[in-house]
Amino acid sequence: MSFNCPELPNSCSATNPIEYAQAVQVGQKMQRELIEYFRRNMPGFSKAYISRSASILGVRESWRIRGKLIMTGKDY
Repeated sequence: MSFNCPELPNSCSATNPIEYAQAVQVGQKMQRELIEYFRRNMPGFSKAYISRSASILGVRESWRIRGKLIMTGKDY
């Protein structure tokens, strides 16, 4: 089974290595909590385990470039 989760509750700056490393640790802790939840509460998952996880966070945004025109929701 494959999951694309967990979503981290607090965003981090992808350009700040300390914040990024802390976010990785939070994500790993959330993964462990999630697998324990599945083992306890989901039939068929009692022997489930994490075989691998992503080596990096999927940060969606870091810096934004400001151009001559900044589009808003109305522009779309």
